[in-house]
Amino acid sequence: MTLMTNPQQNTVRIIEPFGYQFSGDVVALSCTFECDAALAEGWSLRLLASVVESVQDVAMVSNGIQIASTELQALSQGSLDWQQTVEAAPPAGSQAYRLALQLVSPAGDTVQECPFDQLQTFIQPALQGGCQSVSKDGQQFLQVDTVANPREPENLSGSLSLELWQLEAPYSGGSFTGELLVQRSLGCLGGGQQWQNVTLQLEPSIASLPNQYLMLREWTTQGYITRDYLLAPVFAFPAVEVVADAEVTTTVEATEVAQPESTEMEVKEDAVEAAPAPVSEVAEAPEPAIEQVASKTAAASSKKKAVVADKPKAQPELCSINTADPAALTKVKGISPRLANDIVRHRPYQKLDDLLKVKGIGVKVLERIAPYLCV
Repeated sequence: MTLMTNPQQNTVRIIEPFGYQFSGDVVALSCTFECDAALAEGWSLRLLASVVESVQDVAMVSNGIQIASTELQALSQGSLDWQQTVEAAPPAGSQAYRLALQLVSPAGDTVQECPFDQLQTFIQPALQGGCQSVSKDGQQFLQVDTVANPREPENLSGSLSLELWQLEAPYSGGSFTGELLVQRSLGCLGGGQQWQNVTLQLEPSIASLPNQYLMLREWTTQGYITRDYLLAPVFAFPAVEVVADAEVTTTVEATEVAQPESTEMEVKEDAVEAAPAPVSEVAEAPEPAIEQVASKTAAASSKKKAVVADKPKAQPELCSINTADPAALTKVKGISPRLANDIVRHRPYQKLDDLLKVKGIGVKVLERIAPYLCV
């Protein structure tokens, strides 16, 4: 291990040995502080990561991705062995990173940076292969070749979410600022398993723009954390062909009509004048039919009303406390992310009342959330 700076002028320094150890989404940090004088509160220690091309690349990682951070308590003068376990947010992607401990003053200045010799990669759910734009039945999709969980077989992932984000700047892992455009919940994936040809349907209102990224995010005790990402391909919705109304032209062929002899015409006219006007008969004939149709319509309407009146009200969709993932449980009003994880941790349940053994769920809380839950 090599210290990139030699801040002899500082009243506090990190000296060897220093290190870190990951366990899921927490990391144990350790180092030795050497203080020329008592150190007041306000200092902090950070763990940063920076993408490197090779193990020989020992550039500073001051502008790297922050994985973890902790505030230091007051330190006494002399040498002190220090260790603390804190929550971590590993950077997205499967590339190699160089990690470093960074000592930061109360003013926010980097006082010392201590990089590690060994490069670090993170084993986490990943997007493998490529991503293509696919059109089907007038709909537009983004299709990922493979979603994989390279962890050990017994290491089930948290609930995975495939999301398209519009970011403000190019992305290379870590935190980001942007707008969520569309999302699809995928569920949990077993260690060593994978899904093929996973699609994300796009809305027609979404336009293909620069800095759009497809994110694979996993639910953890800290909420959703980005595990992998791909730059979204250019996409466009199929053009809708507008067919103009066809002009209808009717051609009437003229036919020669033989004129009748005058005597026949006079006979026919006499017959028309002599014949009684059938208007009243024509007007009265449809009336029974109309009344019959109206009565049938009224009967059908009354039956329809009866059916609608008898139809029961839709019941709310219930969430299973034995099978639902934490993300689904948090959709129930009154269940926080931390409470959802505690519910999952105490499985299985025989009845809803068993939730009372979960810390944070009392009788009143159970009464509020029970109508939306099932075993």
